[in-house]
Amino acid sequence: MKGWIITAAVFAVCAIVLLMLTIFVQLMDDVFEKSPKSPQYIHQLARQASVLLKVDYQFAEKGTYFASGFITHYPDIANEPFILTAGHNVYLSTRETVKYWACFPYARKPEELEPFIVDPLGQQDFAGFRFKNPAVAKTLAGYALDLGSSDDLRVGDQVVASGVFKQTPFTFTAGHIVSINSRSSNIYRPQTLLSTALLNFGSSGGPLLNVFGEVVGINIS
Repeated sequence: MKGWIITAAVFAVCAIVLLMLTIFVQLMDDVFEKSPKSPQYIHQLARQASVLLKVDYQFAEKGTYFASGFITHYPDIANEPFILTAGHNVYLSTRETVKYWACFPYARKPEELEPFIVDPLGQQDFAGFRFKNPAVAKTLAGYALDLGSSDDLRVGDQVVASGVFKQTPFTFTAGHIVSINSRSSNIYRPQTLLSTALLNFGSSGGPLLNVFGEVVGINIS
């Protein structure tokens, strides 16, 4: 009988300890759970990561055009920070002799880029660029935006769109998600989002950010 009582007591103590650990873990999850950032904080993040993409091309004729992009990082793609932009910003020049440059809204000289992710069919509408000088990527690591997931978005969620263009050094507009088109099994038809955030030439190719300051899309205008 005495042994049975001791065994029951041990099980009871273990159950209490397990319950306390469960409560502790839940409390820690609540403490460290991502919390929405202020618009001022997201504005600063977006401004630091914004890049004016300059494209010098020479084919039938010589010219220059500009597009918006942003610095981000994703270890599965590249070990160092890189630049993402909308694919249509580079698609027209994939067959031409071109040079790509990253210009920044803050004081810094332009840096030459090389494409390493380009949708050749122009249907995914995104492109990625590496810095030709690896040392530059390291110095900009602190400016890189985190990639979030558009799968976590719901209609009504707040988002902000930002970008940079030569006539408008930096744009930043807020809005809400009004439509989410489900992702297709066809890889050339990615998920598309429609928001009330105003877009202009400075926004196309720039990031669409959620309330945590994470990139959930690339602006198309």
